[in-house]
Amino acid sequence: MHLGQRLRRWRQHRGLSQRQLAEQAGCHISLIGHTEAGRKIPTAAVTAHLDRVLATDGDLAALLPTRTPNGVPNQLPPVSAQLYGRDHEWERLGALAEHSHVIVTGEAGIGKTSLAVSWASHTAEFPDGILYRDLGGEPDPERVLTGLLDDLGHAPPSGGIPAQSRLLRSALAHKRMLLVLDGVDDAQQVRPLLPNLLRSRAVLTSRSDLDELVLDGHSEQLRLGPLPPEHGMQLLTHGPATAVATDATELDSLARRAGGHPRTLRALAHGLPGIATPDRGGLAA
Repeated sequence: MHLGQRLRRWRQHRGLSQRQLAEQAGCHISLIGHTEAGRKIPTAAVTAHLDRVLATDGDLAALLPTRTPNGVPNQLPPVSAQLYGRDHEWERLGALAEHSHVIVTGEAGIGKTSLAVSWASHTAEFPDGILYRDLGGEPDPERVLTGLLDDLGHAPPSGGIPAQSRLLRSALAHKRMLLVLDGVDDAQQVRPLLPNLLRSRAVLTSRSDLDELVLDGHSEQLRLGPLPPEHGMQLLTHGPATAVATDATELDSLARRAGGHPRTLRALAHGLPGIATPDRGGLAA
């Protein structure tokens, strides 16, 4: 049983909705939902707080996958095993990360997290490990800093965000590590979390362009657009619900109506509720 499944079991045992638990734990409801679905991994600090709120006696923290068997941290959440139509973006991400932090931008559902996490899980450029944070679920940079320092074996110093940020940069200065910072709202939220460019890198995902970080001189943007219809068709053919689409014309029509959005295409392919299939007439907005 993974962390998300155990969290759901404890939440239901305590008779709480996701919203009620989020309110009591002081985090965003999306973090609870994504964690229970296995798409996100909360920080060590947030997990410990959830343990306290749910009175689990540390049950959730015991399932937190912070390190691989060889002691190198790899905190990446699960991601789709197959990316479609992102070969160019994959190569571009690797090229940009050689000399800068990378901001993967694009609208909701376009595949930013899937690209960032999939690339991070396959790169061999960061032998000292990969740290992951969902900033949409934990928007407070001081709490994120505290968790990152804890993962690196450092107690957070007094002096608030500036002192913690300096210590994080020092801790990463002689390591070859990758930070994946998912769901960034704005530059102010993430600036204290960025390592210097000596050896470590950060990959950010955001619906905003975060131009301020580019102007700072240490980050580059990688914008994702919709998938071309042919790659949308590839994604559709790998789901059980679209077996009703028996010819290429029908699949092409579905792919075009989905607007090239991987999340919508995947929902169609698996017949998820709320996304209309051809017999229901149209797609959800």
